[in-house]
Amino acid sequence: MSNTWETILYTPTPKAWIDKALNSLEILLIDHAHCEKKAASSAISLIHKYPHYNLAKILSPLAREELLHFEQVLRLIDQHGFKYKNLKSGKYAQTLHDASSNQEPDKLKDSLVISSLIEARSCERFHALIPFLSDKLKKFYSKLYEAEARHCDLYLDIYCDIFDEDWSDRLKHLSSIESNFINQEKSDDPIDTDQILTFFDANRIRVYFKGKYLYEFDMTYEQFNAFRDCLLYTSPSPRDKRQSRMPACG
Repeated sequence: MSNTWETILYTPTPKAWIDKALNSLEILLIDHAHCEKKAASSAISLIHKYPHYNLAKILSPLAREELLHFEQVLRLIDQHGFKYKNLKSGKYAQTLHDASSNQEPDKLKDSLVISSLIEARSCERFHALIPFLSDKLKKFYSKLYEAEARHCDLYLDIYCDIFDEDWSDRLKHLSSIESNFINQEKSDDPIDTDQILTFFDANRIRVYFKGKYLYEFDMTYEQFNAFRDCLLYTSPSPRDKRQSRMPACG
């Protein structure tokens, strides 16, 4: 099985998320069901938006597989005595899409990379949860882990087939944002500069606020470090934070 998912994720899921998921099986399963449904919807959306690339040949089977997983998770929810229900939508996927390009063909390129990242994160989380699950759930999530790894590769393969170029450059800033998002609760800095500034390309900085892209400008890596240190030095300490009007980012 391919391990692409390991190479495109910058950081692992925080242990706090793993602990919370294991302590709330009901929410884990219901949230998982929603994720499978959204994955199917995302595949169908790409088919609809880009008919000229004949994505239906590849993404229609993927959408059916995601819906099959959705139905399987629904059965697990029922078997455990839980009820499927709507949950408050998270900002994970939207944060990534907000950071993507608004211009074609770069928008499609980013959409494919984002889809791959989402599949990779699912794969990584399943892999982290499996050792702690019951035998029945362990067997189920082991199969889904393999499927998510395959889907991660599939979106990147589509990228290469359509554009005949390497996706790694476009991956860098999106993977950085993805990593920042899942780790945002871990920061102890009143100002988390990694949430605001991220390298888009060599000597090029993109600025984000609360996950939303603002603008970009030229800056060397040395200048970036100096500017980051200046922000951290001038930001208030945690005990002074309530007295400061400076907003905490993230």
